[in-house]
Formats: sequence, C-alpha cells, structure tokens
Amino acid sequence: MTGQRRLRITLLTLGSRGDVEPYVGLGVALTRAGHQVTVAASAAFEGTIRGSGLDAFLVEPDPRLLAVGGEPPRWLGSSAAAGAIRLGLASRAGSGLGAAYSGYLEASRRAHVILYPAWLAPAARTIAQTCSCLALPAYLAPLHPTRAFPSPFFNIPSHTEWNRLSHFVALWLGRAALNGAPNNWRSQVVGLAPTAIELLPPDGEVCL
Repeated sequence: MTGQRRLRITLLTLGSRGDVEPYVGLGVALTRAGHQVTVAASAAFEGTIRGSGLDAFLVEPDPRLLAVGGEPPRWLGSSAAAGAIRLGLASRAGSGLGAAYSGYLEASRRAHVILYPAWLAPAARTIAQTCSCLALPAYLAPLHPTRAFPSPFFNIPSHTEWNRLSHFVALWLGRAALNGAPNNWRSQVVGLAPTAIELLPPDGEVCL
C-alpha cells in the first residue's frame, strides 16, 4: 500500500443473510486493498464475518428478531419492503431500534469511513456527524425513481405508467416504517436536533 492511506472502514448491515453477506464480500475486497474493515451486524453473522478475516462488531438487539404480532400485506410477498414493514411495526412496539442504532454508533467511533444500506441511511448520517467520519451509501438495490423498471421492493410487473410511482411508494413506505425512530434516537440519545428522514443519498452523492 505504498503511498496509500490505510483507512478504518465500518460496514453497517441490517437484515438477513442476503442483506449481510454482500457487505462481507465488499469487506474482503477492501481488506485486500489494505484497509482495516469492521462489519457491524447481529451475533448471528459473527462466524461468517470472522471466518472471512474481518473484524465483527455485534449489534443487539438483532433487528430480524424484533417480535411483532402482525404480518405485512400478502402483496408484498417476500420483497425487501416486507422487512421494512416489520421493522416499522417493531419500532412502534418499542422493541429497540434505538439500541441497534447505538450499537452502530459504537462500531463507528474510530472509523474514517462508514458504508451503509438504505434502511440505515438516516442513522448513518447522524453517526457520521457524531464521529466526524465520511458516510457513503452502498445500497443493494436501486432506489432512485425511474420509468425503466418498477421498484425491486415490490413483486409487480413492469409497466411504464406505474414504474416511477412504485419507487416513490417504496420510499414512502420505507420512511413510514421507520416511524420516526432515527430522529427519536438522534435527539434523545445523541442530543442532536431532528432532521429530515431520507433514504436516498444526498444530491451529488453516488451509491457504491
């Protein structure tokens, strides 16, 4: 790594195996490039992370296990939006998304850079502000509204008349599912004023 700065990078993850393992693969590539990588994830993925040669920071409670009584609408099927709905129901039940956010904050204390998924965008920006690090979006699916295809968070066929609308609906559902949890944590735990809850990257910032 002659002439290249060795960065401390924290990858924030949220979700099940399909949501976490892509970041583990990214972490391996970053490690091979000479950087120090920590993956913040639930304890269920500790073996996968450490077995890949990466540092693991275990975040509890495991957001996948936040028990709720309801189920998402059947039309959501197995889409990622269903996971967002469950997270929103869990936050309304007071099941501790704030505790998970605090875990991500601790995992990022010494980081130069944090990479985050869409559902952690609001918390990640607060973490970056608190830790004076750079926050970069590394999304696993496209979120920007387009007429070219429907939102991947819904199981619906492509149609030029509703493709773009489906992306706006997905973004609205994502914000609604969080139910204000990022701002509650931001103000009550971190001590910062509330801010807009946005899932899309800021203007001019490109997803990795």
